Amino acid sequence: MSRDIRYSGCRINGIHGSGLLRQQTKGAGRALLLSLALLALALMWPAAANPPSDIALTYDGSNQTLNVTIVHDIGSADPSRHFVREVEVKQNGVEVHKEEYTSQPGLRQFSYLYNISAVAGDEIEVEAKCSIFGSREVKLRVR
Repeated sequence: MSRDIRYSGCRINGIHGSGLLRQQTKGAGRALLLSLALLALALMWPAAANPPSDIALTYDGSNQTLNVTIVHDIGSADPSRHFVREVEVKQNGVEVHKEEYTSQPGLRQFSYLYNISAVAGDEIEVEAKCSIFGSREVKLRVR
């Protein structure tokens, strides 16, 4: 038994129209679901990683040392994969130290000490880079 079905003035001979539409809708639904899942994964990846949230700089002129305290909370992440991998120190725009690390000494906060000869008026800039995502940069004017 063949039925003619009309959709918006179009005639489809011998095809059960609702089944055809259901099949097309099912494929579109799967594509939408897959797209949303991929988008969610893409948005969650950087959320699992975070750049350092704070950097505090203290310069001791009598010892000519720069104390860099970094707050980089890795939470429950794998510390062998998620850590501050690099700290770059510039003095008046010129790189004076660049240290690469394979781990960080604390799960949340830690400090590094660098020898730097600076005088009043010098600008010291420090950038700490996360091993997975992002970085933070701060500046200090020596007094």
